[in-house]
This record gives sequence, structure tokens and C-alpha cells, in this order.
Amino acid sequence: MDINDRLHAILQECSKKDSNIICCAANLADLAGPDQLNIYGDSCYNQGLSIAEILNALQVDNFTIAAAIIYSVIQYVDLGLEDIEEQLGDKVSRLVQLTTQLSGISELYEAIANHKQHFSKIDNIRKMLLAMVDDVRAVLIKLSEQLYILRNIKTFDDQQKKRIAQETMAIYVPLANRLGVVKIKWELEDLAFRYLQPQKYKQISDELKQRRIERERDVQKIINKLSTILQNTAIKNIQISGRAKHIYSIYRKMQRKNVGLNKIYDTIALRVIVPTIEDCYTALSSIHATWQHVQKEFDDYIANPKENGYRSIHTAVTDTDNKHIEIQIRTYEMHEEAELGMSAHWKYKEGLGLQQRSAYETKIKRLRQIMDWQKEVTDSDNIFDDHVYVFTPDNDIIDLPKGATVLDFAYHIHSEIGHRCKGAKVNNKIVNLTYQPKTGELIEILTRNQPHPSRDWLNPHLGYLKTPKARAKIQHWFKKQDHEKYVTLGQEILEKEFRRHNLTNINISSLANKLNFKNSDDLFAALGCGDIKVGNIVNSIQQDSKTLAKQTELSTTTQTSSTISSKSSEIEIQGIDNLLTHIANCCQPIPGDQIIGYITQNRGVSVHRQDCFNILRAKEVKPERLIEVNWRTNTSQYYTKNLVIKAFDRHGLVKDISNIIANENTSIVGLNVNTDKKANLANIELIIEIANLTLLDRIVTKIKKLPDVLEVK
Repeated sequence: MDINDRLHAILQECSKKDSNIICCAANLADLAGPDQLNIYGDSCYNQGLSIAEILNALQVDNFTIAAAIIYSVIQYVDLGLEDIEEQLGDKVSRLVQLTTQLSGISELYEAIANHKQHFSKIDNIRKMLLAMVDDVRAVLIKLSEQLYILRNIKTFDDQQKKRIAQETMAIYVPLANRLGVVKIKWELEDLAFRYLQPQKYKQISDELKQRRIERERDVQKIINKLSTILQNTAIKNIQISGRAKHIYSIYRKMQRKNVGLNKIYDTIALRVIVPTIEDCYTALSSIHATWQHVQKEFDDYIANPKENGYRSIHTAVTDTDNKHIEIQIRTYEMHEEAELGMSAHWKYKEGLGLQQRSAYETKIKRLRQIMDWQKEVTDSDNIFDDHVYVFTPDNDIIDLPKGATVLDFAYHIHSEIGHRCKGAKVNNKIVNLTYQPKTGELIEILTRNQPHPSRDWLNPHLGYLKTPKARAKIQHWFKKQDHEKYVTLGQEILEKEFRRHNLTNINISSLANKLNFKNSDDLFAALGCGDIKVGNIVNSIQQDSKTLAKQTELSTTTQTSSTISSKSSEIEIQGIDNLLTHIANCCQPIPGDQIIGYITQNRGVSVHRQDCFNILRAKEVKPERLIEVNWRTNTSQYYTKNLVIKAFDRHGLVKDISNIIANENTSIVGLNVNTDKKANLANIELIIEIANLTLLDRIVTKIKKLPDVLEVK
């Protein structure tokens, strides 16, 4: 078929409305590069028609066809967007511009293909490709172009073929699947598989050819049986057909089920298309009533559609001849959606009546809700507008929330980069730190030698920051810088309060430890900045003094689990046998800690750490009750220990902490998590069972090394 005949065939299948735009695009492409060849040995004009034919099968609008024809030419000839807009209008020029923006995907894929985080980066490329455009038709043009490329690389060397096939599998097949364009997806998969694993492709392909006639006979036989079954229902206008077996899907099924080709080939695949959803379930009921169904191979994607909007009922049955049959049941509307994907929805709504337009908008709204790039779309025509994807100078892709600034970007890369930020370049041009980058832009952060964030950055009215995480990192930095000032202030406050209440001989280190601070300076700083009230500290000291005479208060509140006799105890009591011992809850000593015993009135010996605040007070008040105790060697007892972890809140934080503890063969017996959404901070309180101090230190060290963990105490 010559070029004019091909163009005529395209026009025959297109909408008559605006069909002239396709003729104009074809004429412009022919004039701009009549003899220009592309790298595949084809004329640019012919390439445009080939891509247009692929798109025509998806029933896209005429502006998309026109854009595809002219886009193929401008890659090789000097034809500007201004010329296209003048000749073909702004709708076509806009689509060409958007499609051109996606042209760098191949170069980007090559740049990161060997990166150690290859797979996560590939996922970001897919997301970025979609986020770079506000019209999905440009993505359909790009998918069609990739299919054209795969069809025309037979003369390329094996390495080039493999690279293009890998890029297709990594980028374009998942996109086609996400958009539901199965016509393109299947052919992309088969052609890419042909170049990636030529021997396996040939093996399956040859087997399909050899058994084609036999298979067609078997399929028709089952179709006749199924037709007879469904004729007994009230369903009208039923269409039953065999489903084509695609080579790559056969290979995947062989891998997934770990079976040979014969096992897959012997399965008959049918599709039943009916008018209504009610008819789908009527057909299903009739099939299951006649043939034995395979429970584990049943999926109802009508009740639970796939993420890309795909809807059908999938079932598998065994007929009376013990033949395995896979059946898809769907409505005619679902079939069109399954074949055409998003293009079935995205036909523009010129000429629709009010009722039709309402139904159209309902479809679009549902489709947008299904697609997980955009969870909360309302009236916007852009289905990818909640994130931006930008480049670092090393070609890494960074995912930011829309509205994030270049300063947010700096803190996303690393806290120190943010603290030392003094400016930024976007696409090699200096911008303000409040600049909000767009998808596809390259950002470079300019830094000073020393960290020096500004308090102005925290002012929400100045627009420096969008993300809570960046704000929390700056707040934490200033809190650390103010630490010395708060230490001095807190010490003065506490000393003044001690004098007022006539409190003397207070061991501040033990007091800090009792209140879950690392050291006395941290206690002073918390008091100085207002994190803890001085009255609470004084009340704690006074309460301890009052209750010291009631020795039961020195012990744990859960005696049943921690009280043991000296015969089975891990504690040795010097010079005394047959005394009960229990671990004090106030300081929770574990093997490895220096310990001392306190003889209570009713519960035997309470075992404390030697630096425990209560013991230091007891030395002043009741020194005669203190007794020397030691850990027994080869102890096997487990002890509870409280941990308090402060961190920036993030997904998976608790799981990471739990994994560390589990990997040390240690159990969590208590967990409480509090989050501050505004500050993006998490406070995690853990109670763990621990065997000794060495194990505790190891766990604490590992938790401190986790990303976003600020402190562990």
C-alpha cells in the first residue's frame, strides 16, 4: 500500500469532524521532509503514518493523529513549534510540545541503567514521564512510537536491540499496563521478549505455529459447548471467542506455574461478552453449574477493579472431557475499556449532550480515583498533579510534593545540604530559595562551608518551606544550637528551686537518669527551654522522699513477673540465703550494670543500679538497709528495659526498629507511639526483654544509626 492509500485508510477510520487537520499535518510533514530518512531506514513521513495507524486502532481523536504525524518529522528537520501552531493550530502544537518533552527518557534510562538503585529509579522515571505532561494523549503517542521502533530494529546489532528491549520492558510496558492499553502492551512485550530471549521466543513461537490448526479446532469445539450452555439463559446478544495466546504471557505463565509449554498450551482461553453486568453474573452462574470450577483461579475484577480500571470476571473450569478452560466474562463496554484502556475514556467531549457529558465526567472521575499517581483529584484535567519529579546534578530523580521549594529539595537530599544552603540553580539559572520547581527541571544547591540556616525559613508567610520534614530538621538544628544557653538557664532555675524547698545533697546525674535524660545537661536544657516544668522535678524528689519509708514503692509495680527466689535468682546476696529478690522498676538494672540491694519490709531485697536516684537518697536516709549483691555468672534470666526513641516521623520507622530488636532475638513486650504531625516528629516508647547490658548497648547503637532517628534513651 502506497503512502496516499495509507493516509486515505487512516482518514476512513477517523472521525469526520476535524478530519481536515490530519490532511494538513500530512501535507506539512511531506513538505518539510519528503526524502528525509530516519535511523530505521524509513522515511520520516512514513514513520508518522505508521504511528498514526497504531493510534487509530486506539480510536484517539484527530488532533492526536495529526500531532503524531508531524512529531515524527520534527525530530529530523528544522520545523519549529511556531510553524506548527501557525499551520495546524494550538491543540496540535501543544501535543507535539508535550511529546517532545518526553524524548529524553531514553537517554535518562541509559544514564541510570547500571545504577545500584536501578529499580527504584526506573519507577520514578515512569512517574516523571506521566507527570511531565498534562495530557495523556502525549503519552499514547510516545507508547505508539516505541512500538514502531521495536517493529523496525531488525537490522540493528544485538546489543542495540537488547538495550531498546530492556528500556521497553522497564519503562513502556508498565506504562501501557497502567493506562490499560493492552493492544500496545502485548505487542511491546512480545517484541521485547523476542530480542531479550530469542531462543525461548522461537521455541514458543514455533510450537504455536505447529499446533495452530489443532488448537483452532479445539477452541471452536469448546465455544460450541459454551454457546449451548448460555443459550439456556435469558441473556441476549452474547459474543464468545477464543483469546489469542501472546508469547510473552505464555512464558510468564510457564515461569509462574513452573510447568512446561504443553501444560499451558492445552489450556483453552475463551472470552464471553454480554450486554450488562447482571448478564455477566448470570453467565458465570450457568458456567459454574455445568462445569467444575477451579476455586483458586477465580477473580472478580468487576467487584474489585484493577488499579488501571480493568474490569472482568476471570474463572477457570474443567469440562466433562477434563479439558481445562480459562474464561473471561465482561460487558461490551468493559471490553472496549480493556482493549483501548484510557483512550476509551479520554475521547474529548465536543458534541456530547448534558446527560452524556455527565456520564463521561463520572467515568473520568472514577478512572482518576483508580490511578494511584493521583489520589485526590477533583475538577482538574491533570491526572498527575500531586507530585513533581526533578533531577539532581547526578541525574537522580527526586520525588517532591507539588509546591515544594528548592530549599525543601536541599533538605530532602540531606540535612547538612539544607543547613549549608545559600542559594540554588534551576536549569543552570540562579533562583530564589522560595522557587517551586517543575517536573523535569535540574536543581543544583549552592552551599557555604558551615551550616547556617535562617530562622526566617521557618516563617510560613515567607514561603521558604512546604514540607514538614524540612521544617522539623531546621527546628531541631536551632534546638541543638540553643542547648548551651538553655543548660545555663535550666541550672539556675533548678538551683533556685532547690534552695526555696531546702533540698540538699541531690545527685543530679541520678535525677536526670530517673527522668529519662541522658545526662544532667540534657535535664537542664529541657528545663531551660520549657520541655519540663521545675515543679514536676521538685514533686518527683519530694514524693521519693516520702515514699522511701514505704519500701514497696521501691520495687516494680508488676511483682508477679519479676519476683524470684534466691535459689533460682540471677542475684547473689552476700552472706544471706533464702531471701526473695526482685528487680526495681525505677532503674531496671540488667546484667552488666553495677548493682546494690535494698532490704524492704515485706518483699525481700529490691535490686537497684548503684547510681539509682532512690539508692542515692537511701544512703542518706536508711544506709543500714543497703546490702551488697552481685549478678550470678552464666545468667539466663531476661529483664525488661524501657527505651524512649525520638525521630522524624516516616513510613516504616517502627518496622525498622522492630526488625533490629527481632534480629537480636529479643522481644518487645510493650509499645507506645505518639506523633506530632505539625513537627513531623515521633516519640516511641518501648519495653523490651533484655539479657545483659552488652546486648542493650548493641540494640541502642543500631537504632541510633537508623535514618531519621534523633535520640535513644
